[in-house]
Amino acid sequence: MSDAVSKALAQKFKSVSANVIVTSELLAQQYGAMLDTEQLSRLLKLKPASIIQKISRGDFNIPVTRIGNRWYATAFDVSEYIERNKQMTGL
Repeated sequence: MSDAVSKALAQKFKSVSANVIVTSELLAQQYGAMLDTEQLSRLLKLKPASIIQKISRGDFNIPVTRIGNRWYATAFDVSEYIERNKQMTGL
């Protein structure tokens, strides 16, 4: 890994809470590093079709990547979303 990449990763993780890291690890253990729309629907309690509609409209609040004909989000991005929403709802 280059020094520039190492520095960029170190900077990103400085601003990440321990809760995000722990949540990310737990999600990765349960679902793997990448979650598809079926897994996201179970976790977020949304229908898979609703998730795909939100992605298509551009208002799904978790970054996703299309691989083949399926959408995926990283466990890390999902954990950031979960922690951000906990803070917004005061949990």
